[in-house]
Amino acid sequence: MKRSAKILCFAIWIISCLFLTETGKAATDTTFVLSLQVNMTKAVRSGLFYPSLDGLYVTFDTLIADQQLVPAGGNIYTLLIADGVDSGVIYHFHFRINGSINETVDRQILIGQGINSYSCWWNNDYLNSTSFQVDMRYMVQQRIFRPDSDFVDVVGNMNNWTGSPHMTRIDTGYVYQTTYNLEPSTTAVFKFRINGDSNKIELNGKPDRLLLIPDTVIQPRYWFNNYNPGKVTMSFYCNMKYMTRAGHFNRQSDYVDVAGNFNGNGAYDILYDTDRDSIYTATLMIDTAFYHQNPVTFKYRINGNWAMAELQGQPPRSYVLHDTLGGRNIDSSWFNNWNPEVPTPPMAVHVSIQGKYIFKEYLSGAYSYEDINGIREGATSFQWYRSADSLGINITVIDTATQIAYQVDSLSIHKWLVFEVTPRADSGSAKAGQPVRVVTKTPIGALGVSETGNIISLVYPNPFLDSFLIDSREALSRVELYDLVGKIVFRQTAPESKEIIVRPGNLSPGIYILRAYSRDNQSGQAKILKQ
Repeated sequence: MKRSAKILCFAIWIISCLFLTETGKAATDTTFVLSLQVNMTKAVRSGLFYPSLDGLYVTFDTLIADQQLVPAGGNIYTLLIADGVDSGVIYHFHFRINGSINETVDRQILIGQGINSYSCWWNNDYLNSTSFQVDMRYMVQQRIFRPDSDFVDVVGNMNNWTGSPHMTRIDTGYVYQTTYNLEPSTTAVFKFRINGDSNKIELNGKPDRLLLIPDTVIQPRYWFNNYNPGKVTMSFYCNMKYMTRAGHFNRQSDYVDVAGNFNGNGAYDILYDTDRDSIYTATLMIDTAFYHQNPVTFKYRINGNWAMAELQGQPPRSYVLHDTLGGRNIDSSWFNNWNPEVPTPPMAVHVSIQGKYIFKEYLSGAYSYEDINGIREGATSFQWYRSADSLGINITVIDTATQIAYQVDSLSIHKWLVFEVTPRADSGSAKAGQPVRVVTKTPIGALGVSETGNIISLVYPNPFLDSFLIDSREALSRVELYDLVGKIVFRQTAPESKEIIVRPGNLSPGIYILRAYSRDNQSGQAKILKQ
């Protein structure tokens, strides 16, 4: 596998010009930003924090001044700190409510180049609970478990393998439950047992149960010894070797799950790499009704996110469930069907358009070349189009625009531009992959912001999704966003630069008022739309 980003030399030169100082010398980027995010939901529900009355602050043990975090929706509070932080330094800090209520948690972060993100719950008090449930009905029918005299508990790493208190019967169907507050993103390893007897533990001689703890409230239900005549086991094997090697999957922080018509298109059915061979597995119990209904359909996902699911734009996997005593229902697949041993055309991924969507400006296409079979890139081709719509459907080819970069001409004003890349492998047959197109987020403009007394010269893209850039006539020190009723919803300190990137975080879609301030209190204002 070879993966590289292709940017033409003169496009790099154009981008580098954005960072030249007034003296014409390249400015060294020394900006190190600390991004803080605190979830206050538990504090709000417990009455410790009232969003309409209280303020949330961060306190450092250095000379950095205390600063107030701003609400970002859903009881999430955020802050970007660009002044006073240095790369390679460990900062110790904690959060406080108003002037007196301090966390008991000592926090620290090592600052590196660029944006350093730190996310947590107030005082590490998570709003989550995991209620382990076990269905004992078939154990009762087989007289293995007597509800009048026996008890069932869960034994695992959540209780140092000593066993939980006796699980409580929660209904008339012999379902028993016990609840733990466990740290999100940790893995619970456990089994159920009868009467605390190691000789009456379920799945004896078989692997322990595993559950990746989510940051929410869940009630996962199991059947003692995985015995349920109404269900049949199916084993899922997802090979992540290529995804790991290509950098699409981090074994330390990412996980794989399976989502399909048998589990409501995504529950908490996590696959685990128990053999440390990058093949993630899980054996799940599926209703035998699928013998007579449609096949089992599913996809594998990374981090439970449909945006990171395999086979994007393609049908799900399909499996005909078999009535088998041996439990030999098995799906074994490579994630995305990306098997390096199967000849596959090259791909262009992460395709985007960089630059200002303004007349006479240079735009540059960007992409990553990927070849599953490890063949290096060959003569990849490019083409630019004009589009009368934002979907890139009604397009006209720009005959002379066949390079990765393109200078916007007058014919493109008020139109969208489309960048197309067709990846080609360096082989005798000049094997080509599928063309990939991307459309500018907004139509091309003739001018930027131009108002008398307004230090903001340009805001783009507008509308924006996750971030936008401000081009200013003065070096900025502070940026604020207000909703239409005048309430501040975001504040960011700026690194004394005329061009800054703003990332408002979890901002709801809508129209906002952007206000930017220089150190000598000159200001500018513009309307901006969050998509």
